[in-house]
Amino acid sequence: MYFPAAAASLFSLLLLPTTLGMAIDPHNVHARDLEGRAELTVQPQCNGGSLSAHDCNVALLSLGGGIQGAIQFLRVDATTNSSSSNGCTMTVTAVDGGTAIDISKGRLEQAQKAAIDMCGQQAWTVTATGGSTGGNLKIEQSADAGSNTTVAAAVSGCSS
Repeated sequence: MYFPAAAASLFSLLLLPTTLGMAIDPHNVHARDLEGRAELTVQPQCNGGSLSAHDCNVALLSLGGGIQGAIQFLRVDATTNSSSSNGCTMTVTAVDGGTAIDISKGRLEQAQKAAIDMCGQQAWTVTATGGSTGGNLKIEQSADAGSNTTVAAAVSGCSS
């Protein structure tokens, strides 16, 4: 089936750059890069030590019973929640009047990234804007009490 009007429209669309005296170069079109941003009310505070990035990520994704995979929100009907993995503990606490934890996984991970960018893999705390019902969310990465990570940090200057 032939549609003359459609062919004419397509033909004029192809000629448009020529009739305007310019060529559209598809290799010279640049979109702005997307940037993740964390909206923080309290900037990261570095607390020392050395923690495993893997263990801390596992602890983060285990908060609230698990937010790994397709789950997009951490929603806990309490003001605090924590999870540990092999020496790293992640704790989230509703602050500034917050009554329950309610934050998207993306915003939680952006706040974590902001803290890691500043502190590396040491213990830290950061407070994300919003993140709790009626308040903000304090996020803390720390060593488990009594873990080998704490002991290793304490004896790192000793020789055997």
